[in-house]
Amino acid sequence: MKAKIFIILFLFPGLQLVAQPKLDSIRDILKNRGEVYLSLENEKYKSVYEASHLPGFDQILNDSPFLYLTNRDTLFIKQHLEEIRIHQAPSMLMEYKMASTREEVLQGIAYSSYPLYLEIMQYFADNWPEICRIDTIGYTINGRLLIAAHLAKDNDLKPDRPSFFYSSSIHGDETLGYSFMLMLINELLVNNQNPEISHLLENVNIYINPLENPDGTFYTSDSSVFGSTRNNAAGVDLNRNYPNPVKGDHPDFNSWQPESIAMMDYLDKIRPNLSANFHGGAELLNYPWDSYFERHPDDDWLRMICSEYADSAMANRSGYMSEFPGGISNGWDWYPAYGTLQDYLTYYLQGREVTIELLNTKTVPEYLIKELWETNKTSLLNYMFQAEYGLHGQVSDSITGLPVKAKIEIPEHDNLKSYIYSDESSGFFVRYLKAGKYNIEVSADGYQVWTMTDFTINDYETQYADIKLKRLEDTIPVQKERVIIENLFEQNMDLKINNPSVQNLIFKIFDLNGRLYYSAEFRLNEGINTIQISPIIPKGFYILRLQFPDTEKSFKIFKY
Repeated sequence: MKAKIFIILFLFPGLQLVAQPKLDSIRDILKNRGEVYLSLENEKYKSVYEASHLPGFDQILNDSPFLYLTNRDTLFIKQHLEEIRIHQAPSMLMEYKMASTREEVLQGIAYSSYPLYLEIMQYFADNWPEICRIDTIGYTINGRLLIAAHLAKDNDLKPDRPSFFYSSSIHGDETLGYSFMLMLINELLVNNQNPEISHLLENVNIYINPLENPDGTFYTSDSSVFGSTRNNAAGVDLNRNYPNPVKGDHPDFNSWQPESIAMMDYLDKIRPNLSANFHGGAELLNYPWDSYFERHPDDDWLRMICSEYADSAMANRSGYMSEFPGGISNGWDWYPAYGTLQDYLTYYLQGREVTIELLNTKTVPEYLIKELWETNKTSLLNYMFQAEYGLHGQVSDSITGLPVKAKIEIPEHDNLKSYIYSDESSGFFVRYLKAGKYNIEVSADGYQVWTMTDFTINDYETQYADIKLKRLEDTIPVQKERVIIENLFEQNMDLKINNPSVQNLIFKIFDLNGRLYYSAEFRLNEGINTIQISPIIPKGFYILRLQFPDTEKSFKIFKY
């Protein structure tokens, strides 16, 4: 027995001597880069499903899971040290040509530095001011800008047309989409007189964010993508940092990062109906859900639009997107992932988003950018055209004509929040559907349910519905004689309210098309209230809506 104990004690220090240099190497890498790229030699994790539960999981290569680990994963690293194989980061396998001119970037022959990226985006706005503006989404941890190009023929946010969103490089070392998005913006602007592109720009609000993680892409310096990291400056995978319907607000156990907060605020503002985000490291289109085994109710439509993209791209490049049947996969079938942008936008904002993996290589050599752009260009445009199809509609009050926020739902079809809502300020909505017959219900508090049975739609078809909701008589409170209003006004409007109790009043002025011109909230006191209001609006007829906690009243007013 003593001999056995002696052998164990003798061997253990030997193991420590072998493992310690590896641990020291990992610590050095984490100190310099914040993340280490490694594989795990363990038979248990050959299955992508099993491996997907590992921290920092990226992909399976040669039956081994590859991981991006950070300082948060120190305990895991120590526990699996003997199984770990350290690899060079994908962005450090070669040098990359960085552009010295705008033309090199837009021709796809070199990568854009961070300063040149900002310059190119401003160039778009300066040279096509009637079509392009640059929106500031927010700032990264290191103070870099998150920006998006908003493209529309009259350079205005039209509330009565679909909203479309492309974003790229949420993983900073997946850089091909970054170049593609700059080239795509240029393609749309330069060819804005092309009939198909012109129609797109006239009928869709287009938003393109080329770089969602600039701190990761330019981790080493603003001048090169060499050494870029998957994670942001805090070592957080931004594509696991969004609220998730299965695992809650913080599925990665990290606080929301500045980039995620800024993007959520921006997406809530523009409310994309259709969108896609671009990655690298695989070749396929991945569609919802990432975090549910259950299929999305519009699974057949999602597979159709993904197949259209993949089919066109595969026709342009032999062997491209061949790993998965048809070049597409349900997200869960590929591997479960929680906190992704795709599931956040599809579940919480009732949009429709897919993930497009552009190439097996993560940080793509610059000499392939142009070739791969030609492979994907038609697919990129075709996917955008899908935003124009489906059922488009307007929901309004049948009496006042004012817009109504309503739920548009297909009974016995929708689940997991796949229904949509009409826009509160305009009443506009878009519902994408595969060809077929559907029963549609439109509902809002205080209104009768509007139904349409056996609604028939075809693929690549647009239909319109003008929906006027009728109020439920028994839900309209008894009107109290408490408002006296002069309907004519010039600059100031005197509003006298005989108010029996303390409460709030929301005061809104709409034009006759439902556009909100003015909104304010007042705290009313007991007795008579006189409120001076000076909305800066043109002369003409308007609708004044007064919203009390228990009722609302509307009046037609005229500014002279």
